[in-house]
Parts: sequence; C-alpha cells; structure tokens
Amino acid sequence: MLVYISQIIHRLGLLQSVHLPQLSLAFLKSVVKKHIRHPPEPRDLANYLCVSMEGAFANGSTDISNIWAHLWSAMWLLRTKINMSWVNDDDTTLCLNGFVLRGGVAAYALCNSIHEYYSQKLLGKPNQGSVYEVTSATNMPNHFL
Repeated sequence: MLVYISQIIHRLGLLQSVHLPQLSLAFLKSVVKKHIRHPPEPRDLANYLCVSMEGAFANGSTDISNIWAHLWSAMWLLRTKINMSWVNDDDTTLCLNGFVLRGGVAAYALCNSIHEYYSQKLLGKPNQGSVYEVTSATNMPNHFL
C-alpha cells in the first residue's frame, strides 16, 4: 500500500510544484483527452483522478503506461480503504476526509489513514486484536509471534 501512497504523493508533488505544474497539468490533460476523446474540462481531470467510470470515462482504457495511468491504478486500489478524492477548484488538489492535503502533510496523513484502516481491520478480528496490542506495546523483536 505504501507504494501506491508514494505514487499519489509524487503526482501531487508534480501538480503542486513551483517549476512543473504547467507541464504536468498539460501531460495530465493529454492523457485525459486520449481517454475521453475530447478536450477535457477541469472537472474531467478530477473525475479521471477519482477513478470515475461514468459518462465519457465508461469507455475502455486507451492509455499506455504513464505516470497518470499509474496514479489512476493507485487511486482505484486505495479508494476502498481510505476516503480520498481529487477536486479541481483553481488547481487540482487531493482531499482526505474532506480536508485539502498539501506538501509533506499529505504523505503523513495518507500513511496514517492506511495505518488506521488496517489497525481497525485487525482489531475487528476477535483473536488478532489482542496479539496486535501486545506486539505493538513492546519494543522487543516480535518476529516469532
């Protein structure tokens, strides 16, 4: 999961960088244009990044492997685990639980969200939750448990 989070953080960094936002946005627009077969509007960019399968995005994928297709795959895998979405107001930004993420805070927030998801999933199991509490409470090596 951390690989997918790092892909999301990298693409967010490209869109929010000082030197590359126009270039990365132009590349994203060309990928979306190839996918929907007409010039994209700002909401089309956010819909593509949010893994929309409705309307023009219902067509089969025509993408070759590129950084935005990898981001699409990462969002597709993580959207079932954590509540994140892309919005396009003035610029394309990532939101987690309704809050806009920027810079280094994004990596920390996404990693914590996925950790919380798996912690709750593990604690929901009747026997594994107690083992998780024991192994996380000690600083001794616990690879034998």
